[in-house]
Amino acid sequence: MAGGLLLLPLVWLTAAVFGYALMFKALGAGSWRAADEFVGSSMFTLGSAQADDLPKLTLLFSGAALAISILALLLVTYLPTIYPADTHRESGSPRSRPSPATLLTSSAW
Repeated sequence: MAGGLLLLPLVWLTAAVFGYALMFKALGAGSWRAADEFVGSSMFTLGSAQADDLPKLTLLFSGAALAISILALLLVTYLPTIYPADTHRESGSPRSRPSPATLLTSSAW
């Protein structure tokens, strides 16, 4: 379950990058490579792309704000949600857990 939860922000970021590439393409970014350059520059805060008009500049700033929002959402609300699930899975009496020596010598490797 935690693996699926950890993949969800990656899915969000992928969807956002694809959506912003479509918007830049619609604003006349030229090629798909140019649209990807705008998206990469705004989403991953490289700052290397220069917008030549106000709509593209606005889209650059909104992409940067969305990427920071996804990161804040991940750190503030998402990771504390995953932690109790992992703690619950790892809970139990210490005697029920194998010792490190047992783990190293077992055939589980």
